[in-house]
Parts: sequence; C-alpha cells; structure tokens
Amino acid sequence: MAVLRLLLAGLASTAVGCSIDTFACSDASQCDWKGGTAVCLVDGACAYTDDACPSGLRRSPNAATNPGVCVQDTDAATTTESTESTESNGPPPSSSSSATESDSAETCAALEWFPDADADGFGDVNGTAIVACDPPDGSASNADDCNDADPRVRPDHLQCEDNPGLVAWYRLDEAPDANFAIDEAAGSVGIIVGTPSFGIEGAYGTAVQYATHPDSIEISETLSLLAPDDAPAVEGTIEFWAKPDVIDEACITDCAHFIVHISDGVGDGFGNNTPDFHIHLNHAGEGSPFRWTALIDGVFGGGQNCAVTGPEVEYDRWTHVAFRWSARSCALLIDGVSVDSATGTAPSPPWTSARIGHPPSRPDRQYQGAIDEVMIFNQSRTDAEIRRDCGRAPCPPA
Repeated sequence: MAVLRLLLAGLASTAVGCSIDTFACSDASQCDWKGGTAVCLVDGACAYTDDACPSGLRRSPNAATNPGVCVQDTDAATTTESTESTESNGPPPSSSSSATESDSAETCAALEWFPDADADGFGDVNGTAIVACDPPDGSASNADDCNDADPRVRPDHLQCEDNPGLVAWYRLDEAPDANFAIDEAAGSVGIIVGTPSFGIEGAYGTAVQYATHPDSIEISETLSLLAPDDAPAVEGTIEFWAKPDVIDEACITDCAHFIVHISDGVGDGFGNNTPDFHIHLNHAGEGSPFRWTALIDGVFGGGQNCAVTGPEVEYDRWTHVAFRWSARSCALLIDGVSVDSATGTAPSPPWTSARIGHPPSRPDRQYQGAIDEVMIFNQSRTDAEIRRDCGRAPCPPA
C-alpha cells in the first residue's frame, strides 16, 4: 500500500477548498469502523483499506461522490487512524463491491510543503511539512534551505559553509555607529566616512546609498585577509550589486567614479602606475556613455595594466558586477556573463589601503548611487560560481 501523507484536518477544507456534505468527514476519527485503518480524504469522503484497489483504498459507500469506488490517489488523505470504535458512519466496503472504479480523479494530488520564511524559494531544512493540494502562503516544495532567515543563503547562491575563498562579505544592511562590523565572513570592520545613507531597499535586504564626497567605507582591515604582508593577492574576485544614480555625461575626458578601490595609499589612485585596483564607472569623453570598468594599475610587473571594460551602465536597476584576477589575467562579468578579459604579468607589492568608494583626495571620483552585498574572495571564481553568487535574475542559472 502506498504511504499515506498526513494533513491537519482543518486545513483540508480551508486551504484546499473541499466541499463538506452532511455525511462528510473532517477527521479520520469520524470514519470509525472496527478493526482497521480509516482515512479521511480531502473531499470529505471516508475511505478504507481494500487490497483489491491499486491504491489500497476504497471510498465508503456512504461517500457523497463516487461512493464505493477505488481511491485514485492515496496521497489525498487528510488523516488516517486505526480504531476499535463500534460506531460507524458506514461499514468498510467489501472487495466484491458492485461499484466500479472511476477513471476521473475525485481527489487532488496532495504534496508536502515546507516553511519558506525568507521567501527565496527554498524551504527550511528543519521545518515541519504540511501536506496540501495547493502551496500554503510562505511555503516551498523543498526543504533545502540551511538558513531560512536569509534569502542570500540557499543552495543556488551562498552556501551555509561551502564558499571557498570568501574572506569578506559586506552586506551593507545597517550601520549602528561609525565603526561597525558589517562583514559576516570574517568579522572585518568597516569605518564609515562621510554620511552615506543606510536602510534603502537593496538587491538583498537593505543597502547603502552614497550621495556626496566623501561618502565611502574604509575596509583596509580586509587586506590582511586578501593580501597578507601587504602583497597584492595573486588571485582573487570582488563582487557586488550596484544601482548608480544617473551621471552627467558632460565630463570632458577620462571621468571615473570609483565603487571599490585598493591601493598603496600613495597619490590619487588613478593613472600614476602605483599598485592600485579599482572597479568604477568610466567614459571616454563628453557625450560618451558611462561603462562598467575595472583596472589593476601597476600591480603587474613593469607597470602593466590589466584593464577591462563592460557594457553601458543601466541606471534603473540593480546590476551584479564581478571582477576576477589571477597572476596573469583578469576578467569582468556583468550579471553573471563575461564581457571582457585581458592579460598581464606577475603582481608586485604593496596594497595597504582599501575602501568601498572613491579615493578621499579626489571628490571628482565620487560614486553616487547604491551599493549592496560586497563579497571579496582570495580565489579566482569561475563563471559558474559567479553566477551562483549572483543568485537571481538577471544572472543566468549557474
């Protein structure tokens, strides 16, 4: 006999919309008969075990609809109970019943549903299943979520423990004071500079909004995890979500607005061949559209750059940006798709300063817009891993 799925009796009539007649059941105890297993189906009909039925169950001859026929789907049981009661709302049908089976499905196909508190499409791995024909509000058809309180942690995005190389994860959800821990991967501290606004709607949860100079967040402490001994990491990946404000394209030439910047702390961090790293918005000249751009400047031997440029910036939506590098190459991925790559030579030290934002000495490099979920890895992530890190549209599935 197929295994019967259980459902709370009251749920059957409310969540599934079943009709209850005068002789209908809402609990297996109302289908009592002596010495066997009674089942209350979601349409309010009692059913009893009968090996002559492929499903192992036959509807009561007193059922309001399809009396005496074999149950088409044993998963449609609301409750099941073995009882010794002598009071009955109908005797167990005999296998020799003259009723014929109905080819029509008189019950729905009940399924298991699991709580999905963070609404990410994955149910709580520790949740209790509810069986119903239709999904209850706030539920999912699986129990694969190891952290149902955070939509970012799930099988197709960040794992509970399986995130190789993740040294810092700046969620940018809140800022209780000027020096605050905003990284849950390693406890790295971010120091607020200026007056960025927290609590705006983000790509996940809430995010931070930059408006004017010198809005930024210092994250130099993270460099000890990414680049030990001040030496630039031989490989790594930096990812984030960004939603830039509309930028004036009247800038004459070489205009850049920094989102992530790492340097040796010398100079303005742009164009002086110091060991700088930056991901920014840039355009070639007046009237040209701004594009996603990333650059490792002077890190490679001989002052060679590894620079990559992506598509035009879209200002009306969140964009997932990822820049990865190894000892001899770098690549830029926008919304999980590789848009440009380049080659360089071996890196040289040092890296001593890092920020989410622009160099403090250059107000003209100020990024204006929102930033969310900055993740820093000391490994060069694959395309598939970056798509998984993005975890949602417009990135394609990993």
